[in-house]
Amino acid sequence: MARFLPLAIVAFHLLVCLQTLCDQQQATSAGLVPPRVVTIVCAVPNAQLLRIHCLSKENDLGEHALVYGQEYYWEVTVPSNSTDYPRYFCGFTSGSKKQFLVVYDAKVDPSCKNNDKHECYWFVSEQGFFFSNVGKDYRKIAGWA
Repeated sequence: MARFLPLAIVAFHLLVCLQTLCDQQQATSAGLVPPRVVTIVCAVPNAQLLRIHCLSKENDLGEHALVYGQEYYWEVTVPSNSTDYPRYFCGFTSGSKKQFLVVYDAKVDPSCKNNDKHECYWFVSEQGFFFSNVGKDYRKIAGWA
């Protein structure tokens, strides 16, 4: 019996190591890609607030009030083995103007890519809503409703 004890210990450690390796492989295959960052930049005049309320099906980010020059940003977590990208909507209000836009989803994601980063920038002004993936060279996506 004593002769088999070292062999049993080695076999036990081998099973533990194999289980740990399997767990690590499953975690990697079910892991997450680097987060995407969505940034909203306020460029409405100082006399007005830009009120935003952003949410997805799973996550309500709450209401925020921005003044000229302020930014609001958050990270979006995307599963690596899924095409089920979260969809974030934002309601925007400035004075009597309102707009409701999708600011991030599977269609927006490829446009956010810049080298190894995924950053979505939204610039909100009196003229409307502009998008960029590098924080400059914005293109107009929508006007105020």
